[in-house]
Formats: sequence, C-alpha cells, structure tokens
Amino acid sequence: MVIYIRSQASDYLIYLGRDKFENEELIKYAFDVDVWFHVSSLSSAHVYLRMNPGETIDDIPEAVLEECCQIVKANSIEGSKKKTVTVVYTPASNLRKDGSMDVGQVSFHRDSLCKFRRVTKDKELLRPLIKSKTESDDVDYAREKAMYDAEQRRKGQAAARTARQAEAALIAQRKAEKEARSYDRMFDGAEMTSNADMRGMTADEYIDNFM
Repeated sequence: MVIYIRSQASDYLIYLGRDKFENEELIKYAFDVDVWFHVSSLSSAHVYLRMNPGETIDDIPEAVLEECCQIVKANSIEGSKKKTVTVVYTPASNLRKDGSMDVGQVSFHRDSLCKFRRVTKDKELLRPLIKSKTESDDVDYAREKAMYDAEQRRKGQAAARTARQAEAALIAQRKAEKEARSYDRMFDGAEMTSNADMRGMTADEYIDNFM
C-alpha cells in the first residue's frame, strides 16, 4: 500500500511505502526525477518527493524539503523517539540495488550525489501533513513507470527534432548570408566601368571591356 501526502507548502506530492516490501516496489519503479529520503544510519520509511518537470534536487523549496524530512523522521521507529536525526536525500536515479541486498535495502551509485540535513521534530508542521494523507493498495507501478518513460522518450525525440530544425535553419541562414556577400562583391564599384572610363573607347574596346 502506498501512502500519499500532499505538501502544504507548495504543489508537490510526497509518497512512501507501508513496509519494506512496498519499499522494494518503490525502489524499482520510482521515476528518475523523484527524490528519495531516508533517516541516515537508522531504519525508516522510504519517502519520495515527486519533482515537477525540469526541476532537480537543488530546486526543492526549503519548506517542502523540511516537510519531507519531518515525514521520514516521523516514520522511523528509532528516529521518531530522538529529538534530532540526520536525513539523507538523493535523486532516485542514484539508488543502487543488487541481488545481494535484503528486501528494501539500497545503496548509492555515487555518494557525492547524496545530501544531508539535520532535523528536529516539528509537531505543528506534521499535523496538516498527516491530515492530508491518503492510501492506495491498487497501484500499477509498472504501468505508471512505463507511461512516464514513454513520455520522456517522446519529449526527448521532440527536443532532438527541434534542435535539428534549428541547426538546419542556421545553416541555411549562413549560406544565404554568404551568397549575399558574394553577390554584393559582384557589383562593387571598384570593379565596374564608369561613363568616364568609356570616353574615347572604340566599339571593339567597349565590347572587350564588357565581356
């Protein structure tokens, strides 16, 4: 069962698994743009923040970041009893999972992509978040991920097509400008014969000069 929580600070969706088996599904099917939160060095829920298109982990609003950290602290048996804990968060794409790991266990592809935040429990902040909680046990993770991946491919193809069109237009523009400069040189006054130059010319000389 997936638990959904609506941010009270901005238009973001926060979600987490009910148990380690649910966490395993979320690890497998999280979107690349999602940001994963966990209490550092303690057992806790895996909390995810669904980012808006074009955003990165550095774009998370401060208030939303605090909400996610409060939620993950509250959903840690040990962490919820402590006054302050450290929360680690990283892009979901940085999560690494292999067959040697226990259910719900993860590591990271790159530790340098992990960020840390000290969190002290804030009951007033948590109260409206808990009230916004909804649950669903009818989530088709594979379908949602497939739809997301297909949409990302479509956007990537569209962006590549736009880039190719822009490059072709630039090449055509440069070619036109080059041809215009060549045309202008053909009619440079220094290369043309004036009326003064024609005075005294015989008909044969005029024809030779024209050719």
